[in-house]
Amino acid sequence: MEKNIVSKLLHLLEKKGSNIQYGNEDVTQLEHALQCAELAEINNFSKEIITAALLHDI
Repeated sequence: MEKNIVSKLLHLLEKKGSNIQYGNEDVTQLEHALQCAELAEINNFSKEIITAALLHDI
């Protein structure tokens, strides 16, 4: 069930987030989310924290 919810949210982020600028930054909402998740992964955080980083603005 949890994976299904995350998959649906990720699909929504991929579909809509690639067209939305993230605030005044020079990245899209999707790029920002991926950057945050990547930083969490690089720092060896748990899968739950990586997922939270990816979805924190939804």
